[in-house]
Amino acid sequence: MRCPSLQDIPAPPAGRTGWPWTEASDSSAWLRKRVDWPRVSIVMPSYNQAEFIEESIRSVLLQGYPDLEFLVYDAESSDGSVNIIRKYEPWLTFWVSEKDRGQSDAINKGLRKSTGKYFNWQNSDDILTPCCLFKAVNALLEHPEASLVHGYEDVIYADGSLHATTENAFGPPTRLAPDVGRSIATLKTGTQPGCLMDRDLVLQVGGLNEDLHFVMDIDLLLRLAILKPALYLHEKLVYYRYHSATKSHNEWPETRALERLSIARNLYAMPEAQPYQSLRRDAMAQGHRYAADCFWMNGSPGKAIKHTLLDIAWSPFKHWDQRRGTAYKLKQRKISQRKMLAAQNTEF
Repeated sequence: MRCPSLQDIPAPPAGRTGWPWTEASDSSAWLRKRVDWPRVSIVMPSYNQAEFIEESIRSVLLQGYPDLEFLVYDAESSDGSVNIIRKYEPWLTFWVSEKDRGQSDAINKGLRKSTGKYFNWQNSDDILTPCCLFKAVNALLEHPEASLVHGYEDVIYADGSLHATTENAFGPPTRLAPDVGRSIATLKTGTQPGCLMDRDLVLQVGGLNEDLHFVMDIDLLLRLAILKPALYLHEKLVYYRYHSATKSHNEWPETRALERLSIARNLYAMPEAQPYQSLRRDAMAQGHRYAADCFWMNGSPGKAIKHTLLDIAWSPFKHWDQRRGTAYKLKQRKISQRKMLAAQNTEF
């Protein structure tokens, strides 16, 4: 499907202006650059995001991209989301509202149904930036050695105001980054929102691990990076929404605390990870350090101390700066949450 124009899709709600309400991507220069743009598949899982989903849908549709496959999987929302999705039905490749087994299950359904060369999922509260699909696809075509491309993101509150940017996380220039060894030692990757992945490789590694509910994106990007490195594109590709229902910032159950440990164990069991076995102790220490952080956040000091000791046992001579910075980091998270809630209470 060729992306619709601004005039094709429903008018925005009263009072909404700018991108992607009254503005669309100017794709003319990109369309002149090449005529054979490959298909891009975007899967949008959603549950009760009526406040944000229309803006998110429009940011995908108004990319101006010539071959877009857009699939929406709603988990039986009860807040009016389905009515919003129906407004845009003529421009969706597929959509359904049905029970699922979680976000990863919904994304995998879309992955299996999709047919594009490149793939990503977009959470229904995030916003793509203008022409970001062209930028990402062009980068991958110029770097076939990469498994995925990621850029930086602006983190915004519910009202659209800026919370933070990751522009300096990798910094310029565009290059293969992060280093594979560094990634699997720290269990950290680039930014999944706004990225694009080689769909065949995603299928090759089995898609998302449906047993994971908080760090399934990190797990997938690490498994891809072991096969082929990630490419960093020094472009803002997405606005990532931070609000009270954002689970990656606001939920700290035991499940989340232990998921990075399971990533470390599974990652180093991959045959392709054998050259990196010397980094396994660092990865296990990082997993326990993250678990300790989660337990501090959810008020379980006994479990936090246990995982701190295991962190030290796995890597006794390194990472002391990170351990000493735990109290400050937890304090900053609390401050960040208060600012987010204050912004969410602001009238739009």
